[in-house]
Parts: sequence; C-alpha cells; structure tokens
Amino acid sequence: MITSEFPPKWGGVGNYSFFHANIMAKKGHEVHIYTRDQAKKFTDHHKNLKIHYVPWMKIPVFFTTSFGKHAVEAFLKNEKEFDILQVQSNMALLKLKHYDMIKIPIVSTLHGTWVGERSTVYYRNLSTNLESINDLAIRWFSPFLDKYEDYAIHRSNAVVIGAKSECRDVSQRGVRNKFERIERIHHGVDTETFGPENADPDYKSKYNIPEDHQVILHVGRLAARKGVKEVLLSFRKVLDKFKKVKLLIVGTGPLKNKLLKLTRKLDLEQDVIFIGTVPFPDLVKFYASCDFFVMHSYWEGFGMTPQEALASGLPVVSSRAGGIPEFVKNDETGYLVEVGDVAGMAKYMVKILKNPELRDKMSQNARKLMVDEYDWGDMVDKYLKLYEHVLEDPKNKKGLPRIGKKCF
Repeated sequence: MITSEFPPKWGGVGNYSFFHANIMAKKGHEVHIYTRDQAKKFTDHHKNLKIHYVPWMKIPVFFTTSFGKHAVEAFLKNEKEFDILQVQSNMALLKLKHYDMIKIPIVSTLHGTWVGERSTVYYRNLSTNLESINDLAIRWFSPFLDKYEDYAIHRSNAVVIGAKSECRDVSQRGVRNKFERIERIHHGVDTETFGPENADPDYKSKYNIPEDHQVILHVGRLAARKGVKEVLLSFRKVLDKFKKVKLLIVGTGPLKNKLLKLTRKLDLEQDVIFIGTVPFPDLVKFYASCDFFVMHSYWEGFGMTPQEALASGLPVVSSRAGGIPEFVKNDETGYLVEVGDVAGMAKYMVKILKNPELRDKMSQNARKLMVDEYDWGDMVDKYLKLYEHVLEDPKNKKGLPRIGKKCF
C-alpha cells in the first residue's frame, strides 16, 4: 500500500489507510505500507503490518509526486513477491512510466480530486500566516497534478471511488479506465474503535462545562474549505434561542487565529472551547461523550468524521458535501443544509437541543446504520473480493461481476 498519510499522521487518508491495512492484517494478510518519513514512527499496529518510510520533497502539493516516486522506487527494490499494489490517491501520485514499471496489478482509490479540492479554496477564506501556504499552493499549483490523477484513473487495473459525488465528477472529467473497472465502494468506519461505550464521564469537569449543559462537537482541520466560520456563525444564532450549550472544536490549522478573532467578535469566548489537536484515544472519547456533531465543509472527498460521529452514537448536522448525504438522513440520523445556509444549520441544532427524545432516537439510528452498512470489516471484504478479481483477470477480459456499486 502506497499512502502519503499513515499514523501518527492521521487525517482522512491516514485514517482510511490505517483501518484498511490493519483490518486486512487481522484477517491474516501481510500488508506492507510505504509512507512518508516522519519525525515520529508508528508502532501500535498488527504484527502483519510492515511499515517502510521513504523520503519526500517537503513542498506543498508537489510532495504528492515526490513521495510517489520514492515510494515506487522503494517498492521495486523490495524482493518480496507482492500480489497487489494498493495506491491511496490523490495525495500519492504515480508518473505514467510507473504503471509500466510495476509488474503486478494496481488498485487506486481516489480520495477526492485536486479539481474538487481547489474549487472551494477561496482567497477570502485564507489567512496570511505561514500555515496557509498549503491552501494557497492548492489554489495555484494543483492544476499541474491533474494529469497524474488521469493516469491513475486510466491505467490502474481497478479504480475505487467512495462517494456518488466523486463518481459524477470523474464521469464528467472524460477519462475512462482502460480496463472498464471503476467500482464504488463507500468508506467505512471501525465500529469497534468508535462507539458510545467510550464516553468519558469526567470530560465536562475537565473543561469547566456545567453538568446541565449540552455539548456540540466539531472535528476537523481549521482550514479554508472546512467551513468552521459557518459553524461559529450558526452557533451564535443557537445561543439566542438555547443558552445551556457549549461548542467544542477539536483540531488546528492555518485559520486558527482568524477563527479565534471571530469568536471574540461574536462574543462566544465563554461558549466555544478550542481543544486543539488531541491523541487518537482522546478523540475517540470526545466523539462518544458529546451530544451531537456539526460540520459545514464546502467540499469533501467523502466525509469520514461524520461517520466516526455516527458510529459513536452522535446525530450529525452537516452541509451537503461529498458522501455525507448518503448516510446523514433528515429526521433519521441528523440534518443536512446547503453550503452557506447558516440559519438552516442553527435551526436544526436548536431542534436537536430542545428535543432529547429525538436526539436519542437519532443516536440509536446512527449507531445501527454504521454497524449494519458501513463497518470497515465489510468494506475490507469487498476490497479483498476486488483484489481476487483483479488477480484472476487483471485486464478484465472475462468481465467478472461488479464488486461495488455502479459508479457511471
């Protein structure tokens, strides 16, 4: 598996790669991970996982091709007889020649596209600090990477896309897989790791939250496309109608100072708690301890944090982005609003706050949905079946039946 992110660097792709690989390892398969060399090494994994760290050019956006080059070189030097190469794209990009150099089947999973990513990076949402360089680079330079995504779509022996929205985007792109094997296998969540039983009964006292207050959770990078500004604006409206509530924001990023300033401007300093980055075990506890989850992303490749929230028993109020509409259903597991609908988000937040029976019903629905239809174990079984098909018929000449759902 070639993946630019892997614990201790979690993120969306890191999270996906870890659970994908670790559950395969638990099922008895040997998985070799090629990932970026980081200051910290990850040791808390299954014995069947072998992690190889490779160098990479530490330049925003272009690290994707640099890392891809070094990962392929390291992979080719390994004398192990591998069966399948799994590439977690679009943050690990292979050159065209790599598809000829690699002599085993390649399965590429598209975690969004750079086209989608830059479409929601607006200059008005960026800050002037050093951390915003990555977002600025996405805006300016990511078009140079589009051709590498096209290579992945066209030349991989199979392509996996998670969300219906990404299927539409790839379809409109006009690039087809030469083996006619594009599968839609939606992202999963580890329902053993994320669950209501992980609640921390003391977390309110740790943050001086009154026991009679409800707590809303937001988890995500404080960056341009994550819409944290809209979450704060919505929460300001919530407080006008419901006082006994706090908002916890877990994560950090280039817009932190801007958001702190907005918090002061909206007179929310006593009601919004910026937690910052937390260790993974603490994140699991936050999900299970709060009352419901909010996010207002402008764009998502899929949307994994809402899945983690739902698996933890939290209803979700979210913008309609990425794959989120596929599992957040109005009046069942939460509520959806259009991007920019601050008033609508506030209305649904108040509705849940004022209706504990509704919240409890949604909590049960949320947990059940993730266990029944989105558990990572089931997703890995689909991947394993896809790998079997690709190994049996790498060029798809037999026309073996589809594993996932129809993409386009």
